[in-house]
Amino acid sequence: MTLLASLPMYATGSAANAELWQCVADQLNIASMPAALAQPADLLAHWLDPELLLSQTCGYPLTHALAGRVQLVGAFRYSAPGCDGLRYRSQLVCRSADAGLPLAGFRGRTVAYNSEDSQSGYNSLRALVAPLARNGTFFGHAVVTGSHRASVETLRSGQVDLAAIDCVTLALLRRDHP
Repeated sequence: MTLLASLPMYATGSAANAELWQCVADQLNIASMPAALAQPADLLAHWLDPELLLSQTCGYPLTHALAGRVQLVGAFRYSAPGCDGLRYRSQLVCRSADAGLPLAGFRGRTVAYNSEDSQSGYNSLRALVAPLARNGTFFGHAVVTGSHRASVETLRSGQVDLAAIDCVTLALLRRDHP
């Protein structure tokens, strides 16, 4: 039996993740330790796999879909702009032509979000626009992208007008893919 491990939340720094995993694996010194990090396609199934040793999740799945089903063992303290201890923020990003618009200026426009189980990419944005909604609607169209990085890519390509991106992902993308 080989255990599973992954660090899927910020895969843009996969070399750094591999190096971090090697340090953790060396310290744990478990015979069935995975030599490399898994790259799961289905995160929920991966997180619930009985062979899972260690992984990383967004807080929303941890407190909802995974509540009572996995054990929290720690949290990272990131140094990206917008992080404060164990807390971090989302940042609204838009095309440069729309940079001066207030949030209300995006009414009826197209938004990108990574998934409905993302606090930083979906639920925080929903909370911001809720007071601005008319009959329960604010945006004209929404595009589900599957990841913060894909949300940024759809924004860059002009397919969407706005997205909420967590500050760690945004810092990594600015560093690695300016």
